[in-house]
Amino acid sequence: MIDIKILHLSAIDILVTAKIEVDTLCIKYSVQLINQIEADIREKIPVYKIYIYIETDLYREN
Repeated sequence: MIDIKILHLSAIDILVTAKIEVDTLCIKYSVQLINQIEADIREKIPVYKIYIYIETDLYREN
């Protein structure tokens, strides 16, 4: 994970933004990974309307 921000837009609306690192070997699965992250977030807090933006970047060890 590079960065994550969460903002309450209203009593029931939340914005989640994240920039995540994906290993070059797994980059072809990034769409499935993002979909799974979004599903997991929504499953954990179902009472909120959640707007999710996730951006990927290539993993670098340095």
